[in-house]
This record gives sequence, C-alpha cells and structure tokens, in this order.
Amino acid sequence: MQWVIAILLVLTFDAAASTIDIGNLAKKVAVSKEFEVVEEPLPGLRFDTMRNATGWRGVEPGFKTFKFGITDKAYWARTTLVNSADETKSFYLVSEDPRTDVIDFYVVDQGQLLLERHTGDHTPFASRAFFYRGFAFLLTMKPGETRDVYLRFQSTAPVEIDMQIYPTLSLEREAAKAGHAGTLYFGAMASIILFNFLLFVSSRERIYLSYCLFQGVTAGAISISFGSAYGLLWPESPYINSVMSLLLPSLAPASALVFTASYLGVRDKSKGLWWVIQTIAMIQILVGLFGAFGGGYLFVMHTLYYVLILAPLMIFVVSLVGAFKRDRYAILFLIAWVPLILGAVLFSLVRLGYVISSWPQGVELAFGSIWEAVFLSVCLGDKFNQIKKQEINYLRRIRNEELAAREAELMAEARRREKLIHEREAAANRNLVRVICHDLANPLNIMLNYSTIYEQPEMTWPEATRYLKRMHSAAVHQQEIIEHVREFEAINSGKIQVKLTAVPLAKTLTQLQDFLQKRLEEKGVDLVITGLEPDLHVLAEERSLVYNVLANLLSNAIKFSPDHSRVELTITAKPDTVELMIADRGIGMDSDLQSKIFDISSPTTRPGLKGEKGTGFGLPIVKSYVEKYQGDLRVESKPVEECPDDHGTRFILVLKRGFADAIAA
Repeated sequence: MQWVIAILLVLTFDAAASTIDIGNLAKKVAVSKEFEVVEEPLPGLRFDTMRNATGWRGVEPGFKTFKFGITDKAYWARTTLVNSADETKSFYLVSEDPRTDVIDFYVVDQGQLLLERHTGDHTPFASRAFFYRGFAFLLTMKPGETRDVYLRFQSTAPVEIDMQIYPTLSLEREAAKAGHAGTLYFGAMASIILFNFLLFVSSRERIYLSYCLFQGVTAGAISISFGSAYGLLWPESPYINSVMSLLLPSLAPASALVFTASYLGVRDKSKGLWWVIQTIAMIQILVGLFGAFGGGYLFVMHTLYYVLILAPLMIFVVSLVGAFKRDRYAILFLIAWVPLILGAVLFSLVRLGYVISSWPQGVELAFGSIWEAVFLSVCLGDKFNQIKKQEINYLRRIRNEELAAREAELMAEARRREKLIHEREAAANRNLVRVICHDLANPLNIMLNYSTIYEQPEMTWPEATRYLKRMHSAAVHQQEIIEHVREFEAINSGKIQVKLTAVPLAKTLTQLQDFLQKRLEEKGVDLVITGLEPDLHVLAEERSLVYNVLANLLSNAIKFSPDHSRVELTITAKPDTVELMIADRGIGMDSDLQSKIFDISSPTTRPGLKGEKGTGFGLPIVKSYVEKYQGDLRVESKPVEECPDDHGTRFILVLKRGFADAIAA
C-alpha cells in the first residue's frame, strides 16, 4: 500500500516550497509563516516518500503558527533556507513547542540527504546540546548555499508547529535566561510552600497542608506546560516525563477545587455544592491516573483541557458568590485567583486551537500562578492571624468563664464562711452571755443573801461586819468580771491601740516581781528566773506585757501551785525571737480544758488550791494581747489525775526580739 501512495505522491510532486533568507539574520525571527505543512496520510511513512507529497499548505490567515489541536496524526513541515550573505552563517532553527513527543529533522541539498536528527520528549532531556525548553537544530551555511529542511511532528499533547530562527549567541543567551527563570520560579514556589507548611506546623490547620499540596502540584503542572520541568526535575527519564505530563496537569485542577472548597468553607454552607466539587475533583484524578498508566491519551488530553476551563470557572463562580455575600475571605480569594483563572482558561483555549496567542507556552499560567501564590499566601497569613485571634478570644472566653465560675464559687464560699462566722459569733456571744450571767450570778446571789441583815435587828455588829465584808468581796469580784469583759471587747474591736516597742526584759521582770511579791509570800512559792541576758529586749507594749500578760500567767501558776512549791520562768533567747516558759507543779489540766482556755465563750473558771476565785477571762485576754504583739502562746499540761508523779502546766510565750541599737537609732 505504501509504495502505491509513494507513486501517487511522485506524480503529484509540488516543488514550490517557501524560502527563508538567513543572510541578514541579526536577531530572533519567527518563520512559521515561511513553512508549509502536510498531514501524514499513513503512519510510518519515510522521508523519501513524504518529501514528494502533495497538499502542502501554509499558515492559515490570522494565525502565526500551525495549530492542529489534540490528535494522533503526524505532520510534516518544510521550507528552504538560503544564505544570501557574503559570509558563512551559523544559526539555530528552533521548534518552540516544548510538549512535542517526536521531531524528525532532515536537511537536503539538491535531493541528497545531508543531515538527519531525531529528538523530542521521547529522548532524554540531558541529550540536548544545552538547557532550553524547545528543540534547537544547529545549522551552518556558506555564502550562496541553499538547503531544503523537512521536519516531522507527532505528540500526545496538542500539536503546534512554532518555528523560530536564532543567531547562535542569541539562542544561548535566551536559553540561559529561560534556565534562570525556571530556577527562580521553582525557588519562589518552594519558598511559598515552605512558608505555608510552617503555618500548618504552627496552627495545625489542614487548610495550609492542602494549600502546600495544591501549590506543589500546580507548580509542577505549570513547569511542564512551560517546558522546564523535564530539564530541571527528571532530565534522564522520558518515561517519568510522559507520566507526569499527564498526571500533574490532571491533579492541578482537582487539588485547586479541593483547596477552594476548604478555604471558602463550602461544606458548611452547601453540602450539595461541596459534593459536586469533590466528585469533579475525584473524576479528574481518576482520568489523570488512567491517562498516565492506562492509555487513552486522546480522551485524557481532551478531558484535561476542558477541565482546565471548567475548574477555574467553577472556582470563579463559587468565590464570586461569596464575594457578593460580603465574605471577606471570598473577596481576597477572588482577587488572588483572577489572574490564574484567566491564565488557565486562555492557555486551554489556545492549546485547543480556539484562540490565537503569540505568548510562549505556559506564560499565562506562570504569571497567574505567581500572583495567586504570593497574594493567597498573604491571605492565608491573614487567615492564620484570624485563627490565632479566634483561638486567643476562645481561650480568653473560656478563661473568663472559668474565672467567673471560680469567682462565683469564691463568693459562695465567702458567703458560706461569713454565714458560718456569723453563726459562730452568735453562738459565741450566746455562750459569752451565758458565762457572764453565770459568773455574775454567784456574787450577785451572795450580795442578795447578805443584804437581808436589815431584817435581823438582833444581829450583832461584828456579825454584820462579817456580812458586809463578804458583800464587798462579791461586789469586787463582779466588778473584775465586768472589767475583763470590757477589756477583751476593747482589744478585739481595736479600741485599745497596742503600740509595739522594744521592751527591756530585765526591767519588766523586776516590776513583775514587785507586783506578785505579796501573793508569792502568802503561799510560800518561790519564783525562779533563769536565762535572762543583759540588754535583752522583746517587741511588745510594756504596761500590758507586765500587768496583763505575764502577771496573769504567773498568777495562774501561783494559784494552782501547792504551798512552798516553785514556779519557774525560763528565758531562751534566739536570733529573732525570745521564748518565755512559765512552768508550775500544780494540778494541771486535761486535754478538754486545754482546748478551751483561750476561748472566752467557753466556761473554764476554776478555783485555786486555796479557793482563789477567777473570772475565766484572763487567758483569752492574754491570748489577744500576744496576737497584737505578733507573737505566739501555747500550753502544755499534765493533770494530776493522769500523772501523779509528773504533773503541772507550762505556758510557752514566744515574742519577737527587739534590739537596743535599733531603739537608739
């Protein structure tokens, strides 16, 4: 069959090919319009057959290049090169479409094949003379020479024949610029992806991880369309390049749809629309996998470019609806995506052959991608700040709620304690009134009983005098009770102001001995003082320390000590405190009485060993004064009933130490 077609082609040979004069070549020149093309009628026809084919045609009116769209056909192009200059010319004939799988290049001189080369994406990128996204063929022509050039194009991508002629140095400079631009693009995208990944690590928001995935896939897809991915990422593997050329452009719109739905919160606003977006994304992913690993590339390529139109338009509509609803994130998202949406739609329309464009392959997508990546990263940074503010506000609200709850608990506890204190104070007041009434009743009854002497005219004066003395003694005791109650109330209410000074302990004990001397002599009790150091001072108020605190403690010790016994006052000076321990060998106290002796509301009055009366208010008053001194008072006692051989009571008074030099200052 092929030889029949070859005969027909020879019979209809048309030698009127276009001509390109490279004699005046000084810069890049687009020469596609100087080429003629013809479709290969049957797969596998050789150059010898196709050079004699008929039906060659030029570029269609209004177009600058030959565009054949997505097809499994092969196309041949031809032109004639002439060097009209007086010098030898070296130049590059370049096919600018980076997505061409197969390019066969032939140079003919007067019917004789001079040069034959085979290249395209099916060969390793590393086999090219230098890094350039297109396919360059170096030619050298002497003055007056003429060469016929034939090229065969076939690709799984849309077929476009875009031919340029470059001076040698001009193309090499262009290639260097393209390499730098590709490197800068990848570097910028890598920086943006790293920035958003750090935001993900910081916030743990999956939207940033989704954006990193989307940007990575999109950058790969755009670099494939731009022709730089092959040389930068996998220059030794045509297979990986063919797989990625279908897979990444399929994943890019799918990941864009998924990210859009996540960023704009489509799931919370419309579950139906969310499912539509997810379904389209999943179908596109499956189509890409099928094309990359299963075949059917024509169907996959058509689907890919139509989805590259559908997906951006859907993103535009979704974000536009949110913008009309005054959604701040949707407005920023729309601004960020407009260039990329327009670029994707324009790129797809150009590749499908619906729109004429003189831009290099993928420039629209690269510009839109960089704009979208930079602006949307700013938007995501703003979203990160908003998320952090929301977290801070949430934590503040939780904290305020916890504080309010805690405050309510504390207020409730304070009210409960206040109520308990009031109840205790009321109970204490009731007990105090009961104790006072009890203690006042005894002397009052005595006075009432002895006041009946006026009804006994036969009573002698000596007997009446005895009655009057007892009445006077009861009245004095009653007065002491009243004075003690008044003093206790005055101390605790603050009416009595205690001014603390450094009190010399030696002087205090001298006054104390003089005050108690008569009582000591009446019972024959010895007061033994040990540990007193010269110039030893304590922090207290001198008068109350002598007559209200120490006198009361020692009077109790004398009152409950047997005749001719000993009361010991032991002084222990420490760096910051002074301890005074008053010990007797008296009858002692049981544990129940020890727990009540400082409580004025508890009846603890006991007569001394010789019937000495007490008011029951002395020790509570002592305790109040000691607290005013910022000191401490405790009791240790063993009752005679429990410890016949080792009974007695010890009061340990701890006061802050005063210093003479501080007083002098």
